Amino acid sequence: MQLNAELTQDQQDFAADNHNLIYGFLKDNHLPMDDFYDVAVFGYLRAVRKYFDRAELRKYAFSTIAWRAMQCEVGSYYRKQGRKCRNGLTVSLDAIGVEHPVLMDVLIHEDRIIEAMEASILWDRVSESLSREQADVLRLAADGFAPREIASLWARPLRHVEALIAEAQLYARAVCAM
Repeated sequence: MQLNAELTQDQQDFAADNHNLIYGFLKDNHLPMDDFYDVAVFGYLRAVRKYFDRAELRKYAFSTIAWRAMQCEVGSYYRKQGRKCRNGLTVSLDAIGVEHPVLMDVLIHEDRIIEAMEASILWDRVSESLSREQADVLRLAADGFAPREIASLWARPLRHVEALIAEAQLYARAVCAM
């Protein structure tokens, strides 16, 4: 089943006939239409395609399949938004009195400077004994990338990336215990 392929005419007609399921899903889950329609619709369209492609799913009501697919899509959205790599601190260069901190306030904050120095020293100690690949994968994981995302970025098997992370974490724990 291709995820990027266009829906057939029958699938498009079926999707249009059942389109109200998206609105019902958003309403029942108290999700704002403006923010989550674009998220839920992808799960809905995937459900339409699966419902047509897999005959064994027809013993269930389409609304059940669509509802579950939209729940999965919204859950994935929340997991991705919660990762560190997508939640960087927004800093204003000079605007005072706005909702975001000013760059100098962030740079001068003493606790953050000390934490950054300690982390840098620890990273230097850990990365000395890691292979280049282990260090790179650990850096990406620390930045909030999931192993699956790293594997996709590097075009490597997921198990390989997970093994690199596990090896690097073992060494990092050993260094921290010293």
